[in-house]
Amino acid sequence: MKVKKVFFKYHAVTFLAIIAVAFFEIFLVIYWFLTQRVIHPYYYLGLLFAVPSFYFAAIAYWSKRRLQKESYSMLTATSAIIFGFAFSLPMLIAIPCVAVHDEVSVVTDVESYERVIKLSCFQHDLIADFPDKLPKDATDAKLYYSPFAIGQGGQEIAVGFRASTDTINGYLNRFSKEASWIGTESDAEATRHGVYPGTFSCLDGSASGLSEDFKVYVISGKPYKSGDWNHGENSLVAISEEKNEILFWASKW
Repeated sequence: MKVKKVFFKYHAVTFLAIIAVAFFEIFLVIYWFLTQRVIHPYYYLGLLFAVPSFYFAAIAYWSKRRLQKESYSMLTATSAIIFGFAFSLPMLIAIPCVAVHDEVSVVTDVESYERVIKLSCFQHDLIADFPDKLPKDATDAKLYYSPFAIGQGGQEIAVGFRASTDTINGYLNRFSKEASWIGTESDAEATRHGVYPGTFSCLDGSASGLSEDFKVYVISGKPYKSGDWNHGENSLVAISEEKNEILFWASKW
C-alpha cells in the first residue's frame, strides 16, 4: 500500500513538471506574438505570461522535496493545479484584449513606422509605394495610422517627412511616371480623382488643405461606385519641391 502511495506521489510530481514545461512553451509563443507580431510591442507585459510556468515548476520542486521527507499530500498537487489554472485564465483572456487594442489604436509615433508597414493589416497594394523605412536624411517626420475606425470600418495611413533635394527629386521622377493624375487639391478635376482639401490633414493639421506648392500624385484610386468617393480605396502622394517635403497617404473606407 505504501509503495502504491509513493508511486502516485511521484506521478503527481511528474505531472506538475510536465505542466510547467507546457506552460513555458506556451509562454514562448505568446511572448513572440506580443513582441514580434503586434505594432505596439509588450516586452515587459509579455514576461508576466511566464509566471504560470515558473509557478508550476516551483510547486513541482517543492513537492519533490516534500516527497523525499514522506510528508507529501496529493491534496497539495490538486490545489496547486487548480490555483495555477485559475491564475492563468485571466492572463489568457488578456491576449485577445491586447490584439483588439492593437487593431483599434491610432499610431503617431514615428519610431513605429517600420513595424506599421511590416505588420499592419493594411491592403498591400495601397501602401506598395510607401518607403519600407524612412530615408536616412529624413527630418520633421510625421506618422498617422488608424487601423480600424470602430463603427465605420475605415483604415487610414499617412507618413510625411522632409529630405534632401536629391531624395525628393528621386520621388518626383518616380511618381511622375506612375501617377494616373497630377495636380493640386484646388484643381477643378481633383475631386473626380478622390483628391479633396484636407485629405492630408492628419499630418499637417489643416482641414483647409495643402498649400499651393504641393503637387498631388494619384497612385491608385477606386471609388465605391463611379463618382462616389464617400467609400473606396485611394493612394496619394503630395510633394513640395519648395519645401523638399513629401507626404504619403492611403485609405480604404
